[in-house]
Amino acid sequence: LLRKFRIPADIKMIDVSLVEWPNQSTIREYEALCKKVGLETGLPEYVDGQLPPDSKTIRLLRLAEQLREHSHDASLVYIQLPIPESTLEQKRYMTYLEMLSNKLPLTCFIRGNNENVMTIYA
Repeated sequence: LLRKFRIPADIKMIDVSLVEWPNQSTIREYEALCKKVGLETGLPEYVDGQLPPDSKTIRLLRLAEQLREHSHDASLVYIQLPIPESTLEQKRYMTYLEMLSNKLPLTCFIRGNNENVMTIYA
């Protein structure tokens, strides 16, 4: 699609496991951000050697780590906005976005509904 718009770009597709625990430094960063805005972290307790329980926060923190690792040299990073659940607090959603974009180059969030749709008028 980028070629149709004649946009020179390199695209990295990475295969990552989001079911692993994030690094302790990422967890501490998230905890500090939650404390700053007055939120409970909502993180499950870390158990050495065990996979984390299925948690949106854990997956998001792991994704943030992978974005930082694989996109640190990018000129622009596009991220599809995570779909907020109706029960998700506004402050928590904003902390998720902050964690995803923090320590990245210029970042553009794109609204989507998990479907790839692009309309091109000739």
